[in-house]
Parts: sequence; C-alpha cells; structure tokens
Amino acid sequence: MGKATILKCLAMPKLTYCFSVLPNPSEDFFHYVQNIFFEFLWEGKPDRIKRNVLINFYNKGGLQIPHVKTVCDSLKASWVKRLLLDSDKWFFLKKILSDKGVSIS
Repeated sequence: MGKATILKCLAMPKLTYCFSVLPNPSEDFFHYVQNIFFEFLWEGKPDRIKRNVLINFYNKGGLQIPHVKTVCDSLKASWVKRLLLDSDKWFFLKKILSDKGVSIS
C-alpha cells in the first residue's frame, strides 16, 4: 500500500493541477501515464494483479490506484456542476461579454 499511497498523494495532485488548467490530453497520454504508474508499482516487473482489480476499492480487493482518465473526466465534469449551481455569476459574465460583441458557445 505504500507505493499506492505515493501515487495518490504525490503524483496525482500534480496531474490534477495540470488537468484543471490545460485542455484534455490525448488518449495516448492517459495510457502512457497509467503505464508509468503500474511500472512504478511493480518496479518494472510484470503485473501480478490485474490493473482493473488494483483500481477497485479496498473492500473489493483493490488498492484504489487512480485511473488517470477517469480522474481527468471527473475534474472536467465538476466544472459543469459549478456552472449550473453558480449560474447567476456566469450569466452575468455572459451578458457583459455579449454586450461587448464576444460570443460564448
């Protein structure tokens, strides 16, 4: 569980920050980072436990290794929730920009 904790506490926050300020990377990037995580976990040796199992919750036999693509998608979806809940602020900004001739799609 030590290496899983390192991935969750040190690697994922750095990636989460990048995902929050940059556009979505390609699928190849997610696959590459996920492979790096599992190579770190198994020290470059072949996987002993299926990756899908390791991503599961503890009570399902997993180590809750972050699935990078899902984390990125969840982060982007949280912005939709914020937009819908704080609509007054966003509609005000949209009105100001539309008055200036800027179109927001």
